[in-house]
Amino acid sequence: MNGDKRVAIYAPYIYPWMVHISELISGFEGVSECRFFSTGIYGNYPWEEYMLRTNVYRRFSVLSENIGHPALFIDFRRYSADYAILFACESVNTQFLMRVSKRASHLLVVEENSERAHRGLKGLLGYFKKIAVNSGYRRCGILVAESKRSSEYLSRLGISEDKIVVIPHGADIDKYRPREKDRGMLSRMGINEDKIVINYMGEFSEYKGGEYIAECALSKSFEERDMNVVFIFPNFGNLYDRYSARLGKCKHVRIRGKMTENEVVSLYSISDITVVPSKLMVGDSSDRSPNALIEGMCCGNAVIGTDVGGIPDIMGDAGVLVEPNNVKALEEAIVRLVSDRRLLAKYKRVSRERAEEKLDNRKYARRLFSLLEEGK
Repeated sequence: MNGDKRVAIYAPYIYPWMVHISELISGFEGVSECRFFSTGIYGNYPWEEYMLRTNVYRRFSVLSENIGHPALFIDFRRYSADYAILFACESVNTQFLMRVSKRASHLLVVEENSERAHRGLKGLLGYFKKIAVNSGYRRCGILVAESKRSSEYLSRLGISEDKIVVIPHGADIDKYRPREKDRGMLSRMGINEDKIVINYMGEFSEYKGGEYIAECALSKSFEERDMNVVFIFPNFGNLYDRYSARLGKCKHVRIRGKMTENEVVSLYSISDITVVPSKLMVGDSSDRSPNALIEGMCCGNAVIGTDVGGIPDIMGDAGVLVEPNNVKALEEAIVRLVSDRRLLAKYKRVSRERAEEKLDNRKYARRLFSLLEEGK
């Protein structure tokens, strides 16, 4: 490699793991600078500290598409990166950034795993957008698919398989790691230390499968029998109001608000099982690479997830995979782990082992940078 390289990273929303990989790449030999460009914070990540460590630009919503302020594209071009790692490949912003940074070698991280179905004006615009997206995929030498399903999706678009590498992203496994239970948090939430804690970390939404885990918690298995468990639900998401009253009456349910990153780590420390009940979507991508699953595994939680999107690739054999959109299957998986302490302990152990082997952000960042150096 000749000289030091300038690296640009773009993602529409800031997530902790993305900030972490930008900082890791900044420290790589041969890198003079790595800048992270974004258009803000989303969902369950309200931490202002991340905005101080990135270049954040205003965004505007146009026909449900988030468009970055012109300054984003001007600054990205002026930065004149040698390498550009671009997330949200099918967004208008990413497509424009590819075209204003022609000097850079581009690596696209593809999270989509299914074709979108739109009608009317959105369908017409989606048709032209698809042409532009496919053109960008064909021009780019390196496509990192977040899952096998993302790879299959690219193949259906006609992308050559020799351009595609499947690599699920990871997390900071030193920050997200097994810890002693935070007894202060247990006390504040009114949870006895002998309880098995089942954590639903994602927002309480249809996309994340909130209805399925809610129906599990409300089922007779937990409502009428003493299973010695406590479910923890978030109080935000488009399904929360539908279930809040019923869940609020359950002695084995706790409701929490949004948390800082340190509080999130503490929540994993008191949890035994992290459940990711993501919904199988029709006419859109299902859950790509849910951070709750990755973080839960890093923290040594036993994990239960549905067979959608990138979940099987993240989990491997280190968790319990269940049929999506199926309350009964999800309930049976939870009861199985709760009823067998040895099995629960096994899954706690192997989830952390897989995280160390497959979900370490240091390995992920190094792999992305190596692909750029090699030109694939």
